[in-house]
Amino acid sequence: YGHQWACQLANNPRFMKGLGLSDGEGVERTWSKLRKLIPIVRASSVSQPFLKRNKLSTCDWVAKRHKNGVLERRGKAQDQLRKCGVPIEELRRQWALQKDTQMTIPSHSPRRLKKQLDTVVSLQTEMEKVEEAIQTAQSISLDPPILAIIMGKLSDARAELTKSAGLLYSSMNMHDYFPDHDGLDHEFIKLLFLAQDLKTNPSGTKLYQQTQNSIKKRQPALVQAIRQYNQYCLQLEASYRPTYRIPLPAALPTKIAQLKGESDLMEDVWITPPHVDPPQWLDNSNVKAGIQAIRSIDRSEEEEIRLGFEVSNMCQSHGRELAAVDVALLQNESA
Repeated sequence: YGHQWACQLANNPRFMKGLGLSDGEGVERTWSKLRKLIPIVRASSVSQPFLKRNKLSTCDWVAKRHKNGVLERRGKAQDQLRKCGVPIEELRRQWALQKDTQMTIPSHSPRRLKKQLDTVVSLQTEMEKVEEAIQTAQSISLDPPILAIIMGKLSDARAELTKSAGLLYSSMNMHDYFPDHDGLDHEFIKLLFLAQDLKTNPSGTKLYQQTQNSIKKRQPALVQAIRQYNQYCLQLEASYRPTYRIPLPAALPTKIAQLKGESDLMEDVWITPPHVDPPQWLDNSNVKAGIQAIRSIDRSEEEEIRLGFEVSNMCQSHGRELAAVDVALLQNESA
């Protein structure tokens, strides 16, 4: 479910009821820890002191999880909920409307346009490299005749790339595919499609770099793509007019660690104006913050229930062990 926001809403454990604060990686993490114990447990004595220490560490983990995970997260979410000033019933209604809207088939550009947009993005990347080369040539000391030759070639290359990108984009006939764009600025629509294409395309290895090694390997390319996307967002905001009625995309943090908790990361970029006024869950920042808070509170309460089951199971296990010890002592006394 790592490639589209609609798949996230349907299958991501963070949006499913009953899973608490789990992110779906609990089984993998448990197996990663337990597989090292197999040879130790095989060679352990009858008393198995390692397993006893493991039970004690589990108790500590539950206590820390409840304090740092549940209480702290729920407290911050409750403060955020009070600040937003929106009733809980309205927030839940807006969250249901958001899921219903975003789980429908989005308005993506046709496949032919997508390929052409990829080509436009590639041409713009080449143009940026040429611009960097021009700045580098201007900053170094060269003989004027040599510098003039280099600058002339770079300027010709920049002009050719700009012309090719403009001709390619003009040949797409965007208004034939999206008649709602009539009356909108040509450059604004171009930036809007480029932002959507850049955000929906994975950068790097498959499945959006789900492993840590892949993230480290592809981090420079991913950060560069995010910066380019943020630049598109700034340009869209500068050229936006209220009559367009198209919700603007939000910029993303450039630090990889902050992307995990960023709710705007997987949301699609709107490329057509809504037929009605933008909904509150999209246009109202207080409603968006309140929805995140109410979701965090719900997940914290689910996690508290799950931790209660864990504590109950551990108490029953310790109770059975104590009962077995009592029975053994009684049998020893009666012998």
